[in-house]
Amino acid sequence: MDISQVFIVLIIFTVIYKVFEIIVHRKERLMMVEKLTPELGELNLAKIFGSNDDGEVRTFLSLRLGLLLLGIGLGLVLGLVLISETNIVTNYQANTGQGTWFSCDTILSSSVMIFGGLGLLASYLIESKKK
Repeated sequence: MDISQVFIVLIIFTVIYKVFEIIVHRKERLMMVEKLTPELGELNLAKIFGSNDDGEVRTFLSLRLGLLLLGIGLGLVLGLVLISETNIVTNYQANTGQGTWFSCDTILSSSVMIFGGLGLLASYLIESKKK
């Protein structure tokens, strides 16, 4: 018996188990929602999610996603420029004669995270000014 046959059988049984697990958890969640429905009717959900005077719920999802993606893209571009133009990793290795504690991947991922976070911070500031 080949090891790939064992993995195929294992994958098939895992998928079948997960499908049944999803169905059971869905039924449990529906039962919990039915129990909580009378209590949820008393809440003012428009106040929780923020609404204007017409009762229409305002969401800034497109602003958040747009600024997040803009920040990620700017971080990618800046990280790639930093890596390619300055050769920071190669210069550090050549000058010190030892390995680096950072690499191109570290520089790229950190710049993406920093600018993605700045994009989310900008969206928060814009949302708070609009409110």
